[in-house]
Amino acid sequence: DRRGTFLGVCDKTPYLKELGVTAVELMPVFQFDPQEENYWGYMPLSLFAPHHLYSTDPTACRQRDEFRTMVRTLHAAGIEVILDVVYNHTCEGNRSGPTYGFKGIDNSTYYVESTDPDAPYANFSGTGNTLHTANRAVRRLIVDSMRYWVNEMHVDGFRFDLASIFTRKSDGTIELEDPPI
Repeated sequence: DRRGTFLGVCDKTPYLKELGVTAVELMPVFQFDPQEENYWGYMPLSLFAPHHLYSTDPTACRQRDEFRTMVRTLHAAGIEVILDVVYNHTCEGNRSGPTYGFKGIDNSTYYVESTDPDAPYANFSGTGNTLHTANRAVRRLIVDSMRYWVNEMHVDGFRFDLASIFTRKSDGTIELEDPPI
């Protein structure tokens, strides 16, 4: 039984085609902390890796190949693949959250900081941290991630979770006439 895996989608592709489906939108597939439950992938750890538990063998590092097989199968049936992407926050959470990468590299580059010592990360997304999308390095990271998913993984489009974060400047104010992204 391959339900809940990328290859499980392949098994259902003939049924989707029979229904006349022309596109599927996948909930977030980015790698997330498997210890975090009930987030449905909306707390990303890596913006470039498919989640290992969506592979038929989570210990074999096959998720990239299986994701690409799924996309090829859907495309062969005339079905486009759209990803629900999370570029507004990460699973590192607030100050008490785990440190996986960005926190350990440079907080002020990757996250919008707060002046409140009890809450050092701005929380415009309601998730404990807000990615600093006004920073050039973070914008580049997001664009590189999108290019990867299009060029290497062959997805056809994106749905952005909490996209309003992209309009925030470094001080957290909203800039609609000339947004950072």
